[in-house]
Amino acid sequence: MHRYLLLSTFFLFFVLSAEGQNYVEKQNRHRFAQLTLGLDYQVGLGMAQSFYATENQLTPFDLDPIGRGRFLLGGTHFWGHADFYIAIPLWNGSQQTDFAQVFQTPGVETVFKYYPWRIQRKRVAPYVGIGLTPFGFRQDALEMGELSSKGAFITRIRYPMYMGLTALFGNHLFELGAVWNYDNDVNYFINADQSVGINMHPWNVSLGYKYMLDTTQGAERSWDNGNVAIVTERKKKDGSLNDFFIGFGLSSAWFLRQSDYLEENYPWIDDHKIAAPFPDVVFGYLWNPPDIHLNAVFRTYRSSLSAHGTVQRLQRQSLGLEAIKSLGDYHGFVPFIGPVVSYEWVNGSLTEGEQMIWDESQGSFQAGVTFGWDIRPTHLDWFFLRTNLRYFPAFDFKLDAESIIPLDQIEFNFIQMVVYFNRAVENFKRE
Repeated sequence: MHRYLLLSTFFLFFVLSAEGQNYVEKQNRHRFAQLTLGLDYQVGLGMAQSFYATENQLTPFDLDPIGRGRFLLGGTHFWGHADFYIAIPLWNGSQQTDFAQVFQTPGVETVFKYYPWRIQRKRVAPYVGIGLTPFGFRQDALEMGELSSKGAFITRIRYPMYMGLTALFGNHLFELGAVWNYDNDVNYFINADQSVGINMHPWNVSLGYKYMLDTTQGAERSWDNGNVAIVTERKKKDGSLNDFFIGFGLSSAWFLRQSDYLEENYPWIDDHKIAAPFPDVVFGYLWNPPDIHLNAVFRTYRSSLSAHGTVQRLQRQSLGLEAIKSLGDYHGFVPFIGPVVSYEWVNGSLTEGEQMIWDESQGSFQAGVTFGWDIRPTHLDWFFLRTNLRYFPAFDFKLDAESIIPLDQIEFNFIQMVVYFNRAVENFKRE
């Protein structure tokens, strides 16, 4: 599921690769942000413990400190004072005892770091930060090393605190840090009748490397000498800033409400929390002025719960229309907001063993709001990078008047590459 993001990232690397910006010399819109690509390695520290059941007895066992490598995609902002990125895990961890097998599955984490003293070459800069961190956990019951019952794969979101040091040499960022997972307890059904409290590792230590890329400094001279302003005004008047575009990125969907129906009837399978990353494709038209993007957006995803013979599945397909309006231009950082209306096709089913309990399909119109920001140094660029979130409230999958699976959610697309058709053609003709 992560291969789509990795492929699009490597495409960005080859399209945008250039020297990292020296934003110390100037603080303007062309040095506001820098793209970064890298790797890090984290390992858990501190006590972590789960339990298994044997003959109506609970026996504790320690969880191994799982080390994980991650691919990093993001960028520094505000001239070296902030770092905003996602971390994509490259492998999962597992361990096995005679009575239990445990799988720890880190999700795609979003991290924000703040540098009181900005990142500068040949200096060490301290940072503090916060992560939005999904993680998955599953524990299977074994009998003498053989699977006897498959546990639920549960997903939780944590907000750990980050602290550490960053050093920049040339375009190479090196980081050493610690992560405090202060909210590290979770309730888990080790069988259909018995839940236990599991303690996860409270600390991680991290070692990372990133390469810094410049994507905008080449246009700085044209901005400084006024050519960009002249051309922009001329194109606004003749309407040639208007253009069709296409965008592609990966999104995740975060469910915002718990299902009373699942909690009352099938608590051992847990609840829908996060859908796996899915493609987010947009096709639209820019109307400038007034700088409004009119978008047609398509997304599809699946989310499933299963444990101890019970399986509940959801599949959603969504085709929407949205209009987003920019709220200003802050050195190329362009926030936006606007309404979205979509038609939703949702199919759900629940089985117990070989027996189908229910299988339902529904279609409905849903309204929501889209917000986020673009990194657009000028109005003349043929591509830009967008981060967007879509919020859909009061979205329910109804089995009957009393049985509801809430689908209220926020869709989060961290980086979407948007390409204007006519501008791209003109750019490649010039080259």
